[in-house]
Amino acid sequence: MSQNAIAITTTPPLPGVTLVSALNAALDTLNTSWSGSSAPSSPSTGQMWLDTSVAGTITIKRYSGSAWVVQGVVDATNGLLLNPIGGGTASLASGSTTDLGSVAQTAINVTGTTTITSFGTNVPTGQIKVLRFSGALTLTHNATSLILPGGASITTAAGDVAVMQSEGSGNYRCVSFQRAASLALTESGTQTVTNKTISGSSNTLSNIAMSSLTSGALASGVGATCVPVNIGTISSGTVTPNPQTQGPIPYYTNNGAHTLAVPANPCSMIIEVTNGASAGAITTSGYTKVDGDALTTTNGHKFIGWITKTQTYSYLTWKALQ
Repeated sequence: MSQNAIAITTTPPLPGVTLVSALNAALDTLNTSWSGSSAPSSPSTGQMWLDTSVAGTITIKRYSGSAWVVQGVVDATNGLLLNPIGGGTASLASGSTTDLGSVAQTAINVTGTTTITSFGTNVPTGQIKVLRFSGALTLTHNATSLILPGGASITTAAGDVAVMQSEGSGNYRCVSFQRAASLALTESGTQTVTNKTISGSSNTLSNIAMSSLTSGALASGVGATCVPVNIGTISSGTVTPNPQTQGPIPYYTNNGAHTLAVPANPCSMIIEVTNGASAGAITTSGYTKVDGDALTTTNGHKFIGWITKTQTYSYLTWKALQ
């Protein structure tokens, strides 16, 4: 490793030994790419320099004509090349096969609305491509060649960003997908939430019958508003309350004898019952304990029932509203 002069003097005398020594020194400099802990003096545009100033690493630099530009960093201990991400932004039109390897840039704007089923076979294993979509198109999930979060196809929107990693042989995995229109945690205002699923290791909240959720109200502890769901007119059979399809405050008309069963999953609900002209007796099934006011069959009478279903027990209490 050296930074010797590579220009051989032409001033005589130039004995053979001196010439050979100067040539060997120059060749060593070229062979080791001006390796050293400080920048070579009087560099030329395009000249390379292996910067060894940081122990354990070799920084590959190229002279741009005015400054030394980092091209990459070598982990000298493990022999790994760590390339910087950058190089501007490329643009690709969407197609059934959108060849990410056809452009060198890491950041790619994907235009158009054509469904994508493949990203081509030209991206080396392990390489990352960051895609920004300009409009609505479908990324088609494939368990081998186009692995998407949740194992399902994705419909993009303008501004959505996907980070794709090549797994070799034309196979890709989406390691991150960010929606441009996601509601920020600090955003205020009213949002409509309909038929959404929030899944965790031990809980699922789906098909929420909720018309508005105000972040300001939640922050202040006031609460949230929701739309009561009409179960209909019940004249026989069994009513099984289900907060996933009926919301937290369903209601119905009692127009005949029927049974009120326990919800299938742990929950808390409020159910409103209004007696119709042919109201019948309401019996219960499966509850650990039932108490409260007595139910009547008088036309127009109204009742509210509070239902609590835990992992082990269930409780129902009635309140007459007349």
